[in-house]
Amino acid sequence: MEMGTKLISGSQFHATVDPTPSPETPIVFDLSALTAAQRNGYGWAVGGVKGSGANDFISVSEVASYGTAGSTVAFAFTAQPTNMTVTAGQRAKFTASPESTAPMTLQWLKTGNPVAGATVSDYPTPPTLLSDNASSFTLQVDLGALGLFTSQPAILTVLPRTNPPVLAATYDTTNQVIEVWFNGSTDPGSSQTGANYTMNDPAASVTSATQEGQGCGVVLTLSGPLTVAGPTVMVANVMDLDGNTMATQTVPLLPLISDPTNVVANSYQQGRAARLDALDRRRCQC
Repeated sequence: MEMGTKLISGSQFHATVDPTPSPETPIVFDLSALTAAQRNGYGWAVGGVKGSGANDFISVSEVASYGTAGSTVAFAFTAQPTNMTVTAGQRAKFTASPESTAPMTLQWLKTGNPVAGATVSDYPTPPTLLSDNASSFTLQVDLGALGLFTSQPAILTVLPRTNPPVLAATYDTTNQVIEVWFNGSTDPGSSQTGANYTMNDPAASVTSATQEGQGCGVVLTLSGPLTVAGPTVMVANVMDLDGNTMATQTVPLLPLISDPTNVVANSYQQGRAARLDALDRRRCQC
């Protein structure tokens, strides 16, 4: 399309080189001269004359953009939720950033259905199941009379658990407890069965097993202190959240070291001397 001899956009067609030009020729106009209010409603005024039928189909003699002030409240997603991939039993976290000059009510949707209690801009899922695979998550923003706005969908991919489930096991000599850390949330019934944990020390046994709040760790209470030089714990018959029994693993116990370090106050720190305790713990992804 031509405006005199100046090409605005698209292509100049040649009867021999391109006898059948595409009808989908884009036209791009610059609306930077319009104010933000005028961009609520805008368009183009085009004046022209019939083309020659040879190298041009229409000759545009005048192009002008126009805008009208509107009352639409400014709204935008400055960040959209992105796709997530986790292993079954782990959690995913979806985040979006809606911005508006009007009051907003937020609601996360899972495959089109509202998620109870998910009414802020980020949503951490519960421990995932294989059945959650391919679910879509969107954030719906309600601006009341101004309408609803929905983010782009983010797809959740849940992979089967194929890697060893036990990440580490630590031994607290002071409290005589063992903490077993899994690489995802576990079935609370099987993971809290003390008989599923066997020590290589005949002097001590597991008296109770308590799952931590996130479902990734289990605290084992012992009947007494360990006496062997290289203590281990064998974990068997623990299931994931999909009901699959995890492979039996024997893992060494890592001692927790919590020795006090004295800090002497100087003239600036007078009265601030403290005892510092350091715990070295490995935690799973949840």
